[in-house]
Amino acid sequence: MSLSEQRMEHGIALWKKDQRAEARKIFDSIVKSDMRNEAAWVWYIYSLETNTEKIEALKIFLSLFPGHMIGIKALENLRKEGGQIAVMPAGNKQTPERSSKTSHTKPRPAQSSKPAKWPISYAIAWLLTIVSLGLIAGGAVISVSQYNVLQSEIQALKSSSRIAEQNYSRLNNDFQSLKSTNTYLIYEYNNLDGKHKSLHTEYSQLAEKFDALAGDYDNLNDIALKPPYIVVHDRKVDATFYDTDGQLISWVMPFSDFEYDFENGAKTRSLVIDGNWQAREISRMDDSLLWVRDFSVFITPDAFQSVIPELYGKSSTPHEFIYRVWHMIGQLTHYASEELETPRYPLETMLAGGGDCEDLSILLASMIKAAPVDWVVDLVYVDLDNIQDPKEPNHIVVYINTGEESFIVEATSDQKMLPYDEGVTGWLAGKLQSTENPRPVYLH
Repeated sequence: MSLSEQRMEHGIALWKKDQRAEARKIFDSIVKSDMRNEAAWVWYIYSLETNTEKIEALKIFLSLFPGHMIGIKALENLRKEGGQIAVMPAGNKQTPERSSKTSHTKPRPAQSSKPAKWPISYAIAWLLTIVSLGLIAGGAVISVSQYNVLQSEIQALKSSSRIAEQNYSRLNNDFQSLKSTNTYLIYEYNNLDGKHKSLHTEYSQLAEKFDALAGDYDNLNDIALKPPYIVVHDRKVDATFYDTDGQLISWVMPFSDFEYDFENGAKTRSLVIDGNWQAREISRMDDSLLWVRDFSVFITPDAFQSVIPELYGKSSTPHEFIYRVWHMIGQLTHYASEELETPRYPLETMLAGGGDCEDLSILLASMIKAAPVDWVVDLVYVDLDNIQDPKEPNHIVVYINTGEESFIVEATSDQKMLPYDEGVTGWLAGKLQSTENPRPVYLH
């Protein structure tokens, strides 16, 4: 129960105890503090002492509640009857008070003891007043109920407002946090943007340097000395080749070794031209005879003792060692065919940068024989057109037998070291010195 309702009940209780002055003060204070309280107005109007005061109070009441039909009717009745009708709250059965100004008259004779009759207009006005005030009181009860409902709604709205305030506070905190984060990110972005511009400038400078160096590289690459190469200086010869792993194999030889090969090579070739040098008789498969020259005397390994033993020691298997030597020979890509066979010593072939089949085979055999092993290394005369059933020897390959496995190596190829997968049938140069005419043998 609200404070106004409690005060109303207290005022009504005082009225019923005939403490009307105190009750009127309470009703008066309620309508002043709560001008829209209809029930308080009804009791306040009823508590007024004169009808003139009641008329003035009803005017104020109707200004607050315009169009209030019951209040309008009560005001009209008070004015018609000269302001002599009292206004009583609905349900109150007390006799309306008469004005204190009513004159006292002496009692009339016996007939005056009969009850006086009021004019019908007074009765009707009184009835309308009672009904009107009853409706006002009923409306006051309804208004109190609506007031309670509104109070509940107000409390609910206040609760919602508190929740909204809490949500606002939380969202505001989140906003401030996001605002701080945004400020930091803007700072970081500006910082990174500055670094990006700096790095872009450095990149542009490096790109210019790279382009300049690339141009220098291309120019140097055009004039650079690239392996394989042989450089002669201070009566020394520096030989450099690529190894199978891309590293360089280099060694130094005295120029006197080359001079020796040049002198002997020139003498030998002059004898070959004369037609009387190292001619050997061999037999075909059908025992018919042929003549060939023995080139095995050109195999001279001594010139490679400064490089081959070390290369052999760094190889894990015989096959790897043979392949690394063959790879070096394959870099001498210049193949020189000859109308007349004029074999060269191995250093002559290196300095010339290439040769024909017997020259390259002699060079390969000489380097393999420089290894610190006791292998069979020989030249093989073959018929390339009939590799397993030779008719005429027209090509030379290298035969290597380690005691555990054998290899037939093609010295003129830089693509495949062992192209003869099914073996070869040919004449071994090592048998040309035999008294019997050597026949071709099958070599695995």
